[in-house]
Amino acid sequence: SSLVSELSSQITDEIGFMSDMQWSHDEGALDRGNFAFNYTGSNNGIIFNTGYRYRLDRSGQDGQNQLVASTIIPIYDGWSVIGLYRYSFLHNETLEYFFGVEKDTCCWRFRVIARQFLRTSSLNDFEGVKSENSIFFQLELKGLTSIGDSLEEFLSDNIYGYTRPAY
Repeated sequence: SSLVSELSSQITDEIGFMSDMQWSHDEGALDRGNFAFNYTGSNNGIIFNTGYRYRLDRSGQDGQNQLVASTIIPIYDGWSVIGLYRYSFLHNETLEYFFGVEKDTCCWRFRVIARQFLRTSSLNDFEGVKSENSIFFQLELKGLTSIGDSLEEFLSDNIYGYTRPAY
C-alpha cells in the first residue's frame, strides 16, 4: 500500500500552510503531492493563496504539475479585486485564469469577472483544444434578490478561504 503523509500548520491567525504527499510503493515514486501557502487577513479582508500540485502520469490517472495562485484584495471603499491563475508545467500552458472586481455596500453587491479556461475531458489531452472565455455578472440587492449568475460557489471552489461576505 501507499505511504501517505500530511503536514499542516496555522503559523499565525492569518498565515497557514499545508503539504501532503503519497508515495507509491508499487511504482517506487511519488504518486501525488501538494503544497499550499495561504494568507487570510482577519482585519483587512485580503486573501492570498499559492500552491503547487503534482500527480504522477500513469494508466487511468492524468499527470499534473501545476502552479495555482488566487487572491481577493480590498482596494478602497468596498471595492475589491478578485483573481486566480492556474498554470501547467507539464504542458507549458495556462489552464485557467480569471480576474474581476467587486463592489460591496450595505444594501447591494456588484461583481463582474472575466474568465479564460480550457475545456477538456482529460488533463493530458490538450491537442486541438482552444481556450474558452466567459464573463460572470452579478448584481445582488441584499435581502431581496440577485440578477446574474451566483458566484458564491464558484469563488469558494476556486479561492481557498473565501466566505460569503456578511450583510
